[in-house]
Amino acid sequence: MNTMVINPDPAFTDRIRSQLEREGYNTAVATDVASALVLLEDHRPDFLIVDREILVSEGQVLLRTLQQHGDLPILFLTSAKNSERALQSEAPNLDRIERVLRRVKAALAEDLPVVRLGELLIDVPKKRAVFRGKRLPLTPIQFRLLSYLAKRAGEVVNYRELLRRIWGYEGDDQEAKELLKVHVRQIRRKMGLQVKDGQYLVSARGFGYMLIDPDEDQTSQ
Repeated sequence: MNTMVINPDPAFTDRIRSQLEREGYNTAVATDVASALVLLEDHRPDFLIVDREILVSEGQVLLRTLQQHGDLPILFLTSAKNSERALQSEAPNLDRIERVLRRVKAALAEDLPVVRLGELLIDVPKKRAVFRGKRLPLTPIQFRLLSYLAKRAGEVVNYRELLRRIWGYEGDDQEAKELLKVHVRQIRRKMGLQVKDGQYLVSARGFGYMLIDPDEDQTSQ
């Protein structure tokens, strides 16, 4: 398996790389998003380990680029420079990585029925979404996100639950919001929807997202 670590702390990344390579993982290291983008030209990772602060400062650039390489499981970690305790506590346990991968694979295999909401049809067994008669060119993660919201249609699903269900790991609200924002924007664009329309995929600011049936009397926040 190929992995990539994106973290500005050399001591932290060296510790992670050593641990992963001892277990047979081919590991590339980048100190920032610019370096990671160069590595992505030749190194196709199966899994990413990314610093939380990079997500906040450069998350949109990174996620937009990753969409071109397919959707990848991501584990977010923060190191504290010059802190041996932090290095020990934050070094990624391989069992934790395997748990994330198992949960992502389980989400992919989830068998949900065909759902129709207004002009939107989601056929999960066939991995197909059609809106207003046209098939939506969704990435795997975008399809899983739309499918899960369809399963919970009419409910606001909070950021952290979506992070757990779609990406397969626990994180805080900030991480979840940054990840979701990029994908929700792309889904809306592919559906030809504007935020101001308040149709189908809507935001409950500060809480999460929901998919609504246009025939129901729902209002977005």
